[in-house]
Amino acid sequence: MSPNPFARLAGMMFLLYFAAGAILPILSHYLKNYLEFEPFRAGVVLAMPAVAAIFAPLWVNLVADRYLRSERVLAVCQLTSAVLMLLLWGQSHYLPFLLIFLGYSLLFMPCMALTNTVTFHHVADANRQFAPIRTWGTIGWFTVAWVFGYFWLQGGSGEIAGSRLDHALLVSGLTSLLLGLYALTLPRPHAGPEGGAEVAKPWDGVSVYTDRSLVVLCVAAFLNSVLNQFYAYGIGPFLSASGFGDQWIMPALSLGQLVETCVMAVMAFWLGRWSFKTVLVLGNLFQILRFVIFAVADSPGALLFGISLHGCSYTFFFVTAYIYIDNHCRPIERAGAQQTFHIIVAGIGVLTGSLLAGGMGELATPVGAEEIYYPQFWMAPLGLAILLFVFMLTLFRETPSLVRARTG
Repeated sequence: MSPNPFARLAGMMFLLYFAAGAILPILSHYLKNYLEFEPFRAGVVLAMPAVAAIFAPLWVNLVADRYLRSERVLAVCQLTSAVLMLLLWGQSHYLPFLLIFLGYSLLFMPCMALTNTVTFHHVADANRQFAPIRTWGTIGWFTVAWVFGYFWLQGGSGEIAGSRLDHALLVSGLTSLLLGLYALTLPRPHAGPEGGAEVAKPWDGVSVYTDRSLVVLCVAAFLNSVLNQFYAYGIGPFLSASGFGDQWIMPALSLGQLVETCVMAVMAFWLGRWSFKTVLVLGNLFQILRFVIFAVADSPGALLFGISLHGCSYTFFFVTAYIYIDNHCRPIERAGAQQTFHIIVAGIGVLTGSLLAGGMGELATPVGAEEIYYPQFWMAPLGLAILLFVFMLTLFRETPSLVRARTG
């Protein structure tokens, strides 16, 4: 890769999150309101990426940077997940949808951590360079929200717009196909597992989590992931119930990505002046405020402000956590460490959150009613967000970079 790898890595991030952003923000809305799956069944489908995120990294840990470099594993995963997403397009029966989506998730979900690994392999200063590169993933998510979510759905009206909603799967599949081909063109890093004598061992990625601060961070990340899944499950149907038309749901949700882009663009500023703990705890505060707004507000402006806080919450907590973990592992441990963290966040956390959100959706639906009573629904993640804030504030203790400790 060129001495300045920014453009190549930014393109990789853009395509990955363009593919994910085409389907994930509206999936619960699509399942509940168009395929007419029951709330708990919709929650089970939404849990499939979490099931995949628990098991898929186990084989990725054994392969990436051990037998095949991360760039090539990314290409294989994207090309095969593209085929499955295209098979999923037009499927409307519950069991086939569930099984195909599980297969897709087993291949797509490891790519979130793989792109982080590829980026960390190629940048010299993760604290300053990772966030601007990862920003282009958010820009990809924002772009598809408007190009598809507004302009394409707006091209129809009423039932015509609704009939176009399944095109999200087609857009996602074709984008994964493009990313798979693009990943094949990514060169190997200047220094890494293939450039030296040391080869990654399967347990290398797990061994970094002996540090107490990383254990606390992983527990907090799990809880944060549960909270984000309540948001992912509820926000699409919530906006629909609040009077937002189909063509406005994805653009409205993209406000969170717009704020995320702005915050990530100046992430190096925050990390250069504040401690990691300060930034992480602020992310928890944004979570609390977001769910307070959803539980009590009823105006479109207030809801949009609550959505915007998602960008602050995600960036301040998760992007900071990715960087903190990279600071505490050697290059040989990166793929395994990122995949292990991904199991906790996108696997166990999302699975737990999906099932809890689906169950809460059932509990918050009055007998004989078709719609969830959302003030009650949002109170559950609000209470958990408050507990998470107290947990981080009292138990997280930042430790020096283990990379410097091992090499100094």
